Amino acid sequence: MTKTDYDAMFDAYDVLKLGTVPYAYLVQALTAAGVVEPTKALEKYPDVKEGTPIGKKLFVSILTAEHKASGYSLECCYEFICICCVCLCGMKGFWGFGLSLIHIS
Repeated sequence: MTKTDYDAMFDAYDVLKLGTVPYAYLVQALTAAGVVEPTKALEKYPDVKEGTPIGKKLFVSILTAEHKASGYSLECCYEFICICCVCLCGMKGFWGFGLSLIHIS
């Protein structure tokens, strides 16, 4: 996944256009990106805790770092996205993935 993908995920979550998303959405995004224990991974970030709104820059940087730390490659991630799209909302491509995240929440 790329920064553009994470930007799009954030924008899909930020439906009220507040410029922040709840902590739970970051946890959900990390899970969707393949991070096995997202809450444990977030313990590395002292400013990020439940109840704290997460801005786009922080959201994207955490997703980028933790996704990479989980050992995923671009090919693996895009395959995962396609599987999610087909299974959760019958759509293909990244925007289907964004919609599936909204359906889950």
